Amino acid sequence: MKAEREFEGFVENGVVRLEGDDAPPDGTRVSVRVLAGKTSKKRKTPKTRPASRRRKSCASPELQRLAGIIKDAPSDASYNLDHYLYGTPKKKRR
Repeated sequence: MKAEREFEGFVENGVVRLEGDDAPPDGTRVSVRVLAGKTSKKRKTPKTRPASRRRKSCASPELQRLAGIIKDAPSDASYNLDHYLYGTPKKKRR
């Protein structure tokens, strides 16, 4: 068994976010101890994550191979896919 390590972090929307670049990889079993009286102000999630912390794509390699091959698609093609494939009314952007 590897030696235990200690990390600090915070809870955001019910998810524990560990701070630091040396956080354990996804899938690592952890135990959480809540520190009494320690709360932090609302944190903003960074817009970009370090390469070591980016989520892996859930798309299969076969689908990833097809990503970006259509160069002349309308800018709203993914949002209004049903319109372009089946002719349904376009959705209004929120």
